[in-house]
Amino acid sequence: VQDTWWMQVINGMGGKLCANASYSGSTTCGSTSSGDGRPGVSTRRLQDLTSSDGTKPDIILVYMGANDLLDNMPIGNNDGSKAVSEGNIDNFTDAYTYVLDKLKIMYPDATIYCITFQEICRWDDSGKGYTFKSNTGYVSSQYVDKIKTIAGKKECTVIDVNRGSGIAPITAQEDTVDGTHPNAQGAKMIADYILAAIGK
Repeated sequence: VQDTWWMQVINGMGGKLCANASYSGSTTCGSTSSGDGRPGVSTRRLQDLTSSDGTKPDIILVYMGANDLLDNMPIGNNDGSKAVSEGNIDNFTDAYTYVLDKLKIMYPDATIYCITFQEICRWDDSGKGYTFKSNTGYVSSQYVDKIKTIAGKKECTVIDVNRGSGIAPITAQEDTVDGTHPNAQGAKMIADYILAAIGK
């Protein structure tokens, strides 16, 4: 756990982990009433940010979107100003908008940081890296731009790991396990960038 970017950020801030509500392979999209908390937009997932003793977080790090890209979820056209309701949310921008809306209601005293995900990359047989493109024709930067727009509308601070961490197609083999998940070195690059941004 000490090698993960998020624990390095917590330790670097002198903080204490309240709860980790991440869910492997999950998308932001999905049912708001999902019982297992898999979709990022589900009430259960967001409730899981409260610790087992009832402590609520004072800082929330929102790091979502990569799996929406990888799973070909429609990107949508919500810029953060369109209202979203409970139910099955089938596009990324509606889901991300609603995540922030719900977090602000559930944790009104928390500071929310919207962290863009690092560039999703792949490499060919010769080792040359390239930007991953989904079956629907999207790349990381298009989801990242939506995150930045929505976070701006919701007055949440954006930390642009995608453009600032240094993880890119040319270094993907060195900094990630598979082009998607950062290795220990990549996680440190992400953590260092986040800590520097929060420090500013």
